[in-house]
Amino acid sequence: MTNTIKHLIGGIVHVTGEPDVGKTTFALTTGSPYENIAFLDNDVKGSNIVDQIRSGGYEFAYYKNLTEVSKGLKPVEFHKKCLQFIKDMQAIKEKIHTIVWDNYGAFEETFHPYVCDNMGQFKRHWSPNGKIKNAEKWKVSFTYEGQFLSDLMQIADVVVVITHLKNYYKGSVQVPGKQVPEGKRPLVQKAQLRFWLRHNDTGSPIPTGLLLKRISKWGMTDGRPGVVNVFPRRIPTCD
Repeated sequence: MTNTIKHLIGGIVHVTGEPDVGKTTFALTTGSPYENIAFLDNDVKGSNIVDQIRSGGYEFAYYKNLTEVSKGLKPVEFHKKCLQFIKDMQAIKEKIHTIVWDNYGAFEETFHPYVCDNMGQFKRHWSPNGKIKNAEKWKVSFTYEGQFLSDLMQIADVVVVITHLKNYYKGSVQVPGKQVPEGKRPLVQKAQLRFWLRHNDTGSPIPTGLLLKRISKWGMTDGRPGVVNVFPRRIPTCD
């Protein structure tokens, strides 16, 4: 059996937003049947959703409760566990059309510790200067994460990565009332689309979507070559 479902949008889709806005619901309703979704669940509310889906007689192609898996594990140990889960999914990738990782932030924080703990795996020679070496480690961890995200795209047509919001700091001072999406440089660069979901002002349970990164395509505009944005900057009802 091979992947026959063709999504309108492929690649990595980054979803962020306020608590209880419907990020997980949005991610799990990509169009793929449950039996073609791999769900890496690191949100305490995720297991309730899974229980409801299973009570309806449905099952995921692959499911891991990362909240349970990560208990008592150090970051590097948790990283290694997740690498094994990726190998598991690679072995059954013909069944997987969509990967949903909710929430990705906790795992993303393990790339740098993993590089620090396995320096020889990534480079033979590191600078003896402490400051330069630390900068090198961050650079290598970003490269490593970028490759990891590319590997996920080799398993599934669509990879939905969910992150939370975090407080915004200007220098070392927190800016009151301002938040920004979690997600380091590799995720921002690799994402095909980035949604910031917000509670709908109309009271609708369907969130409003702000597009932080839109799909563009080259075409002709008024007889001249140009770039056309496929989506508007704001989608009133985002489902």
